[in-house]
Amino acid sequence: ARKAGTKLHLAMVGKPHGAAYLENVVRRLDEGGPVACRTAVLAGDPVAALAAYVREASIGLVVAESHRRGLLSRLWRHSVA
Repeated sequence: ARKAGTKLHLAMVGKPHGAAYLENVVRRLDEGGPVACRTAVLAGDPVAALAAYVREASIGLVVAESHRRGLLSRLWRHSVA
């Protein structure tokens, strides 16, 4: 997103402290240089909520993980095989 000059959308569904977690992710992303981010904590069925968010925001690419120790976490630690 940084190199392409596009906005990065970070969304979670149904997490009570999701906003704080996402803001921490944004802070960590900014350590590599500013990146335009939008965060959203969604409610409801995860599939339906995320699909609606993607449609409404006209998002062209979705990268998802099922929990905090997924691909994005491994990327932070530079340990993707």
